Amino acid sequence: MDWAPTFVGVTSTTVRQIASLAPLVIRRAKEGNLIAREITHDAQRHLSRLVIDLIQKLQWTGIVPFAVSGSVLDNPWFQRGYFKTLKKDKIKFRFVRNHTDQAVAALLGLSIPWQGARRAPQRP
Repeated sequence: MDWAPTFVGVTSTTVRQIASLAPLVIRRAKEGNLIAREITHDAQRHLSRLVIDLIQKLQWTGIVPFAVSGSVLDNPWFQRGYFKTLKKDKIKFRFVRNHTDQAVAALLGLSIPWQGARRAPQRP
């Protein structure tokens, strides 16, 4: 379900307001609400497509180090469903648990040398 249209004039305040609804939607999804489940599954699929796009753009081969901080992925129920989506999409990843802020988490995720995780050789 691609229920989220693109809005002209959306501000960061609006995005924060919408994001603040995530815990409620996730709770309702866990309770069996079909609309909330569809929204949650759509979000998990969308995030998986973003990872696939990033892997392709970086020409990444091997295992992808994966770290999150301060997002819906901090929710264990949402995270389990998301990891199932990544596996269904055949993405090989290694989850890196970290307890740090969002800016540092992104840097840590990219700077940890994982065996088997590397960029493809550059073509001349």
